[in-house]
Amino acid sequence: MLRLDRRAIHALRWFARGAAPVVGVALGALVVLGTLRLTRLPTPDHYFDSLPLHATIPRPQAQPCTPLENRQDPDHDPGYGRKICATPEVDARPLAFHYHAESYGDDHTFYSLHARSSSGHDRAVGVYDSDPPAVTVKRDEALGLWFVRGDDPEPSVLAADGRRRYRVALHALRTRIAPPMGWTLLGAAGLLVTLACLGASFGLGGLADARSEGRRAWLAARRGDLSLVALNVALCTGALLACALFTGFLL
Repeated sequence: MLRLDRRAIHALRWFARGAAPVVGVALGALVVLGTLRLTRLPTPDHYFDSLPLHATIPRPQAQPCTPLENRQDPDHDPGYGRKICATPEVDARPLAFHYHAESYGDDHTFYSLHARSSSGHDRAVGVYDSDPPAVTVKRDEALGLWFVRGDDPEPSVLAADGRRRYRVALHALRTRIAPPMGWTLLGAAGLLVTLACLGASFGLGGLADARSEGRRAWLAARRGDLSLVALNVALCTGALLACALFTGFLL
């Protein structure tokens, strides 16, 4: 703006005085929409907790463990895998979960959680040490995904065939989660600043009947400056909230 001449700045102020109220109304609508979604849907950090519990896999220490079928070639395999056994399966259709346990000496057992699909494919879900936790399994019906979590804060994500997916993009969930609360609060703060600037601009309009031509020009310039501030604040905070609501959180 420092490089603009007086005529260009005047045109910019004139545009802002007309555009700022329109953008302010649009920002207000976005804030209302964000607030409504916050009352209906969880934020991204509470998405996992909001899913219904599909199954609970108990700790394996007290469960029987059946040796796995030996498929190794005895002439080439040293036999390390023959000590593995499997705990009974927990049915969580179309997947079933069980632990593989392998003993090392007399005092250490290594556990690995596995998922078996309806077609019989057995895949590792997570690796645990000698003291595995009870594991919760939650399901997202719309995405056809299972979320498996033990002690780790981040759950493992499984598809219907038992394959692991290492991430779920936010844009895939944008219709079932609300934008982060901080983003909605930022939009609300931007709306308050916008309304305050527009109110001050309209208030100065009541003083525009000053007798001095110089004073009228000064008041018109200040009204344009306030409208510029209102327009910029509404555009910046509104753009962030619009991305959160409609385009999958900028991803």
